[in-house]
Amino acid sequence: YQTFGVTYDYDIDDFFFLAADYYASPASKLLHQYLSPESGGDEPMPDAFIVNGKLSDDLSVIADKSKIYRVRVVNVAAFSMFKITVDGMPLKIIEIDGQMVVPFS
Repeated sequence: YQTFGVTYDYDIDDFFFLAADYYASPASKLLHQYLSPESGGDEPMPDAFIVNGKLSDDLSVIADKSKIYRVRVVNVAAFSMFKITVDGMPLKIIEIDGQMVVPFS
């Protein structure tokens, strides 16, 4: 894979995380709640998070530090944003929303 003249080699290709939020209430109720003056503009809190089709409140993956992984994270949530951390290994961003970027850590 090449971006901005730099070639990236990785041992494990296309490791996907598909992240979503789940609301037990219908969208019409959530929208009414969100637009009401009482909400203060705060988005409704999801009842659960779904990662790769499974309910999850935390997702931990054991990785081999001797390998280079290409990880793709797709946020398909209605309202939620997710914080991604990589503990104990370097992380280099090479693409955002399908667009190559100048790589940064």
